[in-house]
Amino acid sequence: MGVPVKTKQDYRNDIDGLRAIAVLLVVVFHINEKLIPGGFIGVDMFFVISGYVITWAIIKGYGSGEFSFADFYRKRIKRILPAMFFVTAVTLAAGVALMLPEDVEALSWSAVATVLSGANIYFTYFLDTSYFASDSRAIPLLHMWSLGVEEQFYIFWPAFLLTILRWPRFVIPALLALIALSILVGELQLHQGFYSWAYYMLPARAFELAAGGLLIYAQKGKQPQLHKGIAFSAAVLGLLLIGLSAALLTGESPFPGLLAIPVTLGTVLLLASGSTAQPISLILSLPPVRWVGLISYSLYLWHWPVLAYAHYMFGEISVTQQLACAALMLCLSVLSYYSVEKPARFSEKPFRSLAIRYFAVPTAAMVIVASALIITKGFGPWLLTKYPEQLAQFSTDIRPAGDMDYVCQTSTLSKKDTENPKCIINGTSEPKILLWGDSNASHYVGALAALSREAGISFRNFAHSACPSVLDRPERFTREKIAKACKSSSATALKEFDKYDTIIMSSSWDTYLRQNEAEFTQALAKTIETLKTKNKTIIVLGQVPRLYGYDPTCERKNIKLKVLHCRDAFKGAPQRIETTNQIVKKVASEKGVGYLDFEPILCSRDFCGSKIAEKSIYYDTGHLSGAGSEQLGIAASKNSGFMSDFIKIMNITMQSGS
Repeated sequence: MGVPVKTKQDYRNDIDGLRAIAVLLVVVFHINEKLIPGGFIGVDMFFVISGYVITWAIIKGYGSGEFSFADFYRKRIKRILPAMFFVTAVTLAAGVALMLPEDVEALSWSAVATVLSGANIYFTYFLDTSYFASDSRAIPLLHMWSLGVEEQFYIFWPAFLLTILRWPRFVIPALLALIALSILVGELQLHQGFYSWAYYMLPARAFELAAGGLLIYAQKGKQPQLHKGIAFSAAVLGLLLIGLSAALLTGESPFPGLLAIPVTLGTVLLLASGSTAQPISLILSLPPVRWVGLISYSLYLWHWPVLAYAHYMFGEISVTQQLACAALMLCLSVLSYYSVEKPARFSEKPFRSLAIRYFAVPTAAMVIVASALIITKGFGPWLLTKYPEQLAQFSTDIRPAGDMDYVCQTSTLSKKDTENPKCIINGTSEPKILLWGDSNASHYVGALAALSREAGISFRNFAHSACPSVLDRPERFTREKIAKACKSSSATALKEFDKYDTIIMSSSWDTYLRQNEAEFTQALAKTIETLKTKNKTIIVLGQVPRLYGYDPTCERKNIKLKVLHCRDAFKGAPQRIETTNQIVKKVASEKGVGYLDFEPILCSRDFCGSKIAEKSIYYDTGHLSGAGSEQLGIAASKNSGFMSDFIKIMNITMQSGS
């Protein structure tokens, strides 16, 4: 059979220590990602550890002839489901108490997906990852995707492993082939831009779990004692690989794929060396470290909902709030571990009883409750109160500008997007004026539409998300994940410019200036020069102030959450964007092109408002909503000074026949 008939399953204290490292990486990263930019790799460590431990159990049972699927899944049920159901139920109840109906409805769907072992599938296909998507940090059950991956792994792994164990000579080649295929699948998905699929789905994660399995098979199901020097060197290298990954990777890194190999290999090295008494394995086996490892599963389950609700209520959370969240998640984890997780783990009930008690009954209950919430559009028991009526008083259109059918914004600009007749504003025939840029161009469409109606002109708009309106290698200033789309979109835009006499440029200038101020300033100037050589009239739009801490749904949330303080004026906002606009205005002035800034309409002295005529005009901290943009344009058209500047600039175009 290739493995010994009998194996001794010693309890590995150092594995608890490894779990402690993994969970602390994840928790600290989610509390404040600046502390450990790549801390999300703790999940990858968990996958490798899980593959190692599960394969160990299967090979041990196979070698002794005692393996049974009923016993295998009995242990998995005890280990995973009770705490998961408990946390999911409490999280859903908290959502009903705290969240807006539309958010409760989304939470209910994710709860159903979680208990059916499909959270990763749900978030892959139904999580809004568009440019204007809601903050994913405020989605309470998002972290359950990793449980979906593990639970799906448990479904296929025993059958797969038991099948290939019949031919011992082919086990290692088969596992290596699976690992290589999984990495290849992940890389292909990342290369094609399917980042969510690569991140959340099992095929792209299977190599991490299989790597743990490969190690335990290579060890013949034993815990070998290596030479201490070799074991220590392997452990140091493993920690170095994990540490470098945690320090160098970021949430914007294309992951997993090839970039997940170092943390996977590092965890494998620590597992391989941990059964030998050497300094690192001894540190990992210390009681305080082991204790964190023992509660790691409960801590992982609780940490995200606690932080998600903090972000949901307060947006960016302060250091004090971060510490309070850390204390709360630790208390909940200890409670969950000792009152739910540990008692269930040592239950002696047979498979059938456990399956009914810990799976069938709670699953049915969760589906029923979630279905009721979905049917009532997230209101649930609040339907019996005055809440719907109170909520209706604050209902307002705060959709992002990119959602409007007259706005042509996309992640990858195509020729079809540039010819969409719906995106011609104030006219039907092709105009001679183009508004071009990123989401900041899109959120100006409504404002320019109102102004253009007053001036009697028309224009077209198209935009590429998170990609600046420069022609000189714009991908330099974007996230790595969208560099390819940015380059393609810019090339598509350039081909269309000959149709227009005037090009209005708008972008999230501060975002790109932060990448490299000197390079971006030069790229902007070069773009203006290029367009001027084509006899284009150029107008550059300044950026609206960022209202840090602004939540357009605050007043609606405050019906339930009386503790929220909803701000509509933000001190210091002009100063925060002033430097950026001065840089852009200087470039425009030096190149002899027009510059227009909406700040005088939005701000007075050192305050900027989030409302016009008592209506919120921002979608988020830095973007106008579609309706808000229109409100801004109406207000600007009534400002004689601003309208005079607009007419003066646009007269250049009007004289050219546009």
